Amino acid sequence: MTKAAEEFGILDVALKKACDRHRVPTPPRGYWAKNEAGKSVKQVSFVETADPQDERIVIYGNSRSELTTEAAKLRSWLNSGKTRIMTKAEAEKHYKIRENIFIEKFIAHINSLHKNGLPLNREVKFIAFAIEYGFRNEVFSTGNGEKILKRLITIAARLKVPIGAPRISEILRNWPGSREHIMRFCALAPHDKDRFQSLVSYIAEEHYVDDVSWIHFAKNVVSSRVPNDAYVYDELRKLFLEDRNTDFFEFYAKIWVLSKYGNASDLLVSLRENFELWSPDETLGRLVGGLYPIFKQDGIDDDLDRIIARSNNKSAIDIFSFHHAITIDRVAYLRVRKYLSAVNPSMPNGISHSKFLVLLSALQSYFIDDDERKILLTIHHRAFADGFYSKRLASLM
Repeated sequence: MTKAAEEFGILDVALKKACDRHRVPTPPRGYWAKNEAGKSVKQVSFVETADPQDERIVIYGNSRSELTTEAAKLRSWLNSGKTRIMTKAEAEKHYKIRENIFIEKFIAHINSLHKNGLPLNREVKFIAFAIEYGFRNEVFSTGNGEKILKRLITIAARLKVPIGAPRISEILRNWPGSREHIMRFCALAPHDKDRFQSLVSYIAEEHYVDDVSWIHFAKNVVSSRVPNDAYVYDELRKLFLEDRNTDFFEFYAKIWVLSKYGNASDLLVSLRENFELWSPDETLGRLVGGLYPIFKQDGIDDDLDRIIARSNNKSAIDIFSFHHAITIDRVAYLRVRKYLSAVNPSMPNGISHSKFLVLLSALQSYFIDDDERKILLTIHHRAFADGFYSKRLASLM
């Protein structure tokens, strides 16, 4: 392995990892020494695989020399006619080396423009063109093309490049590796009704590839800046309050989304219907306990207190008590004062949803005077740009 790795221009550890990653057996320590000494050695056969990603191993190091006899031995030992080593040109095409280098230079370019306060109109148009060009010419469908797509989506989110709802729907359904990126894009982009409905349709039709998609969906929908329009509440309420079997991930997403877009009555229905699911689970218990400020503001915090007490979920009890203490104990409030004094500049609303819930508890404290209340609301003034946050905050001013 050591000699073969030298010929490829990489470390033997890297070569071993490449073989392990593609499920190719490698000779154990001392294999070649025993073989040359005429001792009996056991050769492990290559296991056939139907996975196309395991059909090819790309080894592209710094050495440009041809394979030597020792490297040929390794290839022979691998006992696989499917093993193929790319040429430099093939590797550059497969890994989109040219495209990645261009993107690195482009990012440096926009960083420079931003630093100097210069407009980015041309760059916005270029990224919009690059994404459409990539789809039309199947750039993202070959080699490491999807990584290029993800990088372009990230830049598009930063520059607020418009990506239409049809294209977003296509990415959500056909590009699993890019789903989290396009959801993040939707969270950071100015609200658009069609884009919002494409997200809801995707999750409602169960196109998601795994359960974690529920978490990504909830995280990004909640962090979005959204107007207080009736269709938003109606779409999400229909999605989460219809009669359906709910597992851990869907319940987590449901509670997180309804804690922003719903009300305490909606949440109480879900807690009662899914009591057997969340009551023994500590992670879900923390989520449920954190609903206290919503229930208090809506005037039914006693209902939440009773259902948490019945669950005997320690995490739910602890988090409920934490929020409750902020509303009645100045010392408890002072412990979180520094936390509440910091904004989250990367978030669309300047505040994370977890911090917003703590802020709601603090604003419902009986000992918070008008000056302190004004300070907190000034710090988090960006939250007023969100229709649903603004509605909650307005009644506590």
